Amino acid sequence: MSDQRSDSSAPIDLADPEDARGAIPVVFGAGPDQCAGFYHPAVDDPAGEAVLICAPWGWDEVASYRPRRRLAEFLAGEGHPTLRFDLPGTGDSTGEPDEPEVLEAWITAIESATGWLRGRGAERVAVVGLGLGGLLAREAVRRGLPVEDLVIWGAPASGRAFVREIKAFARLQTSRGDDAGALPEGWQEVGGYVLTAETLAALKALPAEVGAPPSLSRALLMKRDGVGGDESYAEALRAAGVEVAVDEGEGWSGVINHPESSMMPPAAASRIARWLEEAAAPPTYYSPVEGSAALTLPDGVVETPFVFRREARDLYGVLAMPAEARDDGLCAVLLNAGAIQHTGPNRLWTEAARRWAAAGVPALRLDLEGIGEADGDEWRMHETGDFYELRFVDQVIDVLDALTRQGIGERFLCAGLCSGAYWSVQAALADERVEAAVMLNGGALSWHERLADNRAVHRFDRVFSLDWWRRLVRGDIRRPSVAEFASVLRARLRGLWRTVRAKVGPGSKGSGPIASDLDRLRARGVRVVLAFSGGEALARELADEGVAERLDEWPNVVRRTLPGNDHTLRSLPAQEAAAEILDAELNRAAAAAKPQSP
Repeated sequence: MSDQRSDSSAPIDLADPEDARGAIPVVFGAGPDQCAGFYHPAVDDPAGEAVLICAPWGWDEVASYRPRRRLAEFLAGEGHPTLRFDLPGTGDSTGEPDEPEVLEAWITAIESATGWLRGRGAERVAVVGLGLGGLLAREAVRRGLPVEDLVIWGAPASGRAFVREIKAFARLQTSRGDDAGALPEGWQEVGGYVLTAETLAALKALPAEVGAPPSLSRALLMKRDGVGGDESYAEALRAAGVEVAVDEGEGWSGVINHPESSMMPPAAASRIARWLEEAAAPPTYYSPVEGSAALTLPDGVVETPFVFRREARDLYGVLAMPAEARDDGLCAVLLNAGAIQHTGPNRLWTEAARRWAAAGVPALRLDLEGIGEADGDEWRMHETGDFYELRFVDQVIDVLDALTRQGIGERFLCAGLCSGAYWSVQAALADERVEAAVMLNGGALSWHERLADNRAVHRFDRVFSLDWWRRLVRGDIRRPSVAEFASVLRARLRGLWRTVRAKVGPGSKGSGPIASDLDRLRARGVRVVLAFSGGEALARELADEGVAERLDEWPNVVRRTLPGNDHTLRSLPAQEAAAEILDAELNRAAAAAKPQSP
């Protein structure tokens, strides 16, 4: 390893490392609990042990996706071949959260993943568990998981503590008006993710004792930004002869922040890598994984990685192919939900793609640059406007070209949420192969540089609402900073005249950029679905521009309502409604089956 890597004081940069090899999609496990993951081979001559990263659960799993990828790339660059994967019933893996013995399936998956690394020649294995993944790793070690080192970061002190935490979050979202809908007795929903009564009971019953881990020699226990930690667990490990280090775990809140702004703190990644290097292990050569990773599902559906190299960077997707594809060339492409990876909010894209493939329609769920599994620097996209650059639309068109060349699709339905919805409709405007665009809580139809300022002005106007102040006092909304108020005030002064003209000026109704794009889509015959939760900015702008009241002028456009007020569809009723809309539009596109010109 280089001198810089062995120097714990050297600064590190986790953004798109130049020496990181591409992640290799893999599948392991058997039967109903096949797990999908990514293997990062060690760079140069590996001198460290192999690492298994166990993800947290629910919204924390979604938010931390890109930070986990960065951590894996960094560890591989430090000489540690690293495997990260989706637990059964999450992400791209098989299984459903309502199946029996979910907890046992999770523990078995960790055991299988560890065995997979051993099968690649790893003589020493470390497990890095984040959030609930840390608690699961701890339980797997208690049962005899053959690993030498254990890193736990941000994990609850016990299964009972985890259940208490998610119930507290559920009460908070209920107080904000996010109805979970009807669930079987004893089930728990939080942020759109559910655990059955059986799974909750199994988590609460996890034993507290440590026992004598057969192979574990060291443990690094990292808190949540200096909070929490389980000193009793540390003492029990020490009593069992395990060398224990405790760290403050600074940067945890950034790991589980919103996907658009979450990040792996370099200091924490460096701390984990330096701690791993302290293990006395002989250098070992790890060969890369060979072959393709295919996941076989019921009804003959096969899912394979879809890697598309563009300008020396890889876009990544998962392609669900039917056993017998239809002969009309229809293919569905599911684009990112903002910064959420290709599985979509609470696996909405995964489940839809598998349903459609079972019905004979190939379906690709795709990560564009800097999102999920795709190459690129996510730090470039911390401002809302960064997601609305037309380079993303160019990437979509390139992927459509690739699908057409490979004979997978000739006519396309594109769908997305937030900025993904914008890319869908812009792709339809740019490419005649896109016959339908489904916009779930679309961030915009037409993006321009003043749009963010206009929306900021609208948010500023809410300070004159008594209801806004009530919600602020209750803690239901975040307290704006003085700097934010000042920024918005400047925007209001700059745009006051433009805003007045847009609302009351002569000739303004129905003649703005939204109406113009809808005219173009009508001329092309593109079907457009606008589905909104409550309080969506684009829905308000449809009304401000006079489009909402004249929507019958665009017979190709339909409007749908999604339950609740959550933009990312974290309530179960919203997810169910979105799934129904997606399925209905795919069925409609399949029924259209219009022939394509060469």
